[in-house]
Amino acid sequence: MYGASPIYTDTVKGIMLLDGNHRRSGKLILYDFNTGKSELFIEPRETPCPCCFCWKLISLTDAELKIEYLNMKYEKVIKTYPRSPK
Repeated sequence: MYGASPIYTDTVKGIMLLDGNHRRSGKLILYDFNTGKSELFIEPRETPCPCCFCWKLISLTDAELKIEYLNMKYEKVIKTYPRSPK
């Protein structure tokens, strides 16, 4: 797993969201420094953005992760990912 670009860092909770790769596919990686565990989310493919800095974190809760990005028509899209229960 390789993290290319940090998207979001919370030093109080000890978590970081990275734009990265895992087994040759684009992933959003949510890393917890307290537990040493990661959650992987598939990056949206329907975007003209080729790499890095394509995503904006909208919200992060224990239940879900929401990001914003531009689709192929350059419209803003919000995608919600359910998170794994702890």
